Amino acid sequence: MKNRYSIFVVAIFCLTVFGYSQVWANEAYLMATDEYGNNYYMGLNGDGSLTGQVPKDNTGWSPYGNGIGDFDNDGDFDYIVASGDMSVYLFKKLDTGDQFASPAAVAFWSFNYFQVGEIAVADFNGDGDLDFVLTYFWSQDAELFIGNGQLGFGDPILLPGSTPFDSYGADAADFDNDGYFDFVSAPAETEALYQLYLNFGGKNGKFTTVKIDCNKWYMGVAAADFNGDGNVDIAASTTGAIDFYWGDGKRNFSPGPQIVDPKIWNSPMDSYDIDGDGQQDLILGSYGDSVSGAADVVAALILSRDEEGRLFVADIQLLEGVDGYKRIAIAAPAPPKALLNEDPVAVIEPSELYVEVGQPAEFTAKDSEDPDGEIVSYSWDFGDVEPAAVLSVASVAAPVADGIEVSHIYQEPGDYTITLTVTDEKGATNSITAVAHVAAPQPKIKGRAIFMPETLNLKSKGSWVKAYIKLPQQYRSAELHADDLYLFDPETGDPIAAASYVRYKKWWGVYVVKFDRQAIISHIGESEKGVMRVPLQVIGELYQEDGPVGFEANGKINAYKPKSGKKNWRSFWRQVLTASWNYRR
Repeated sequence: MKNRYSIFVVAIFCLTVFGYSQVWANEAYLMATDEYGNNYYMGLNGDGSLTGQVPKDNTGWSPYGNGIGDFDNDGDFDYIVASGDMSVYLFKKLDTGDQFASPAAVAFWSFNYFQVGEIAVADFNGDGDLDFVLTYFWSQDAELFIGNGQLGFGDPILLPGSTPFDSYGADAADFDNDGYFDFVSAPAETEALYQLYLNFGGKNGKFTTVKIDCNKWYMGVAAADFNGDGNVDIAASTTGAIDFYWGDGKRNFSPGPQIVDPKIWNSPMDSYDIDGDGQQDLILGSYGDSVSGAADVVAALILSRDEEGRLFVADIQLLEGVDGYKRIAIAAPAPPKALLNEDPVAVIEPSELYVEVGQPAEFTAKDSEDPDGEIVSYSWDFGDVEPAAVLSVASVAAPVADGIEVSHIYQEPGDYTITLTVTDEKGATNSITAVAHVAAPQPKIKGRAIFMPETLNLKSKGSWVKAYIKLPQQYRSAELHADDLYLFDPETGDPIAAASYVRYKKWWGVYVVKFDRQAIISHIGESEKGVMRVPLQVIGELYQEDGPVGFEANGKINAYKPKSGKKNWRSFWRQVLTASWNYRR
């Protein structure tokens, strides 16, 4: 393995990384450092070309790991570098151009007998502040440093077994499109098993490590969407070549093309769209001779795709050095924090419901939302072991339901927990519960309803239809309240109108209830064949000393649409006499 003598860091202030939108567009710059800790600033001219190197502050010997990101959330990029004295130094960006504050130690790494491998910067724990992972040469363990958004970092968190034993190259991206940042680490020259280590992130900065056989060693690795399919790929550099691995966004990678150039000598690298054409390009340093033949020259490989989508090198730009030291590490700014996916929010209405066995328990999830995307599925569990029926109100399927609005019938009394789980387009889920109190069915008192007018003119502009309700003798002294009485269609179960008036006529032994005539006409609709016989049902509760009792009273009303507005007085008096006779029976 070649000794590491210097470090080059590329920092870009205006980028599209991994196919995500550019969010910083004020300035672009690169940064380099060598084995002695000398740092060099290089600007981007705005026309896709790069400037020369301007010396900056020294950070001490062997500054091997490095990274770029907006660590204080002020809108510009800062620069961090891990030095051989076990410190991580940060250059805070102050202004445009090469204006930085003096470097300050902001974190300390743990393994004093190891050599730093590389830094991968991203918001790994999803709190909106940038963090970084530090990998090591001669160790399979990495360390995670959680940022506080104010240029500070917590104590290192050990990530055991997350990298090859010998590893230099590392980069961060969302490889599986779940909204959580992942990182990749590449095997170096002395590694026994040549495997790429993919560490897939999750909530609270937890990782799952997956190994991919690559059958060779690499000194540099870059993560970006190189083939334009919307999924993150991997580029890895070895002796004389750069290999691509195409990602499918589902944790799977397949071998892609290879860029062959004998001057590529185990090059550290990263990616950035240098010329602004939407195609990710590669920026290379060198552990030996660069593509230009000099050790201190950085090469920008401008990539393009032909009509069949095949990658090729369209141009090479060179940044010449002045000191002859090798440029052995490359980094680009962290991807936008907006990449992280927020969980959807599940809402059930009502949160508590009282029904009887056999009655539909209806719930809606219409107020559920996803703050940064859309909800693609609604899954309901009604809490009974063997649901007897699920009625479809939206797109619902039995025995558990899927849909925004659902209606479920319970067959046994009890208290049931209803669980709604919503899922967004990136697979994130959220659940919430509600409660259904299911009572045993109560016996209903059966009554009879006679409606006045008995024949309803569907062109009528009147206000009311009266229902004369006759109940069994023993219930005729009970109280009825208008706010407990409703008119229903007994065939469909649809509500028609609420009662607005109720009085007890003792002489007739009936309750007189008023309902909105126009609501009834609207429910009946147009008459297509003269007079229609329309069933109606009054449902409510009556109150006695021992508590409320449910009742229902059924009847029918004639409905017709007359050809003219002239009143048929003979029919009218027939209705009155018939109704009067019926009331006395």
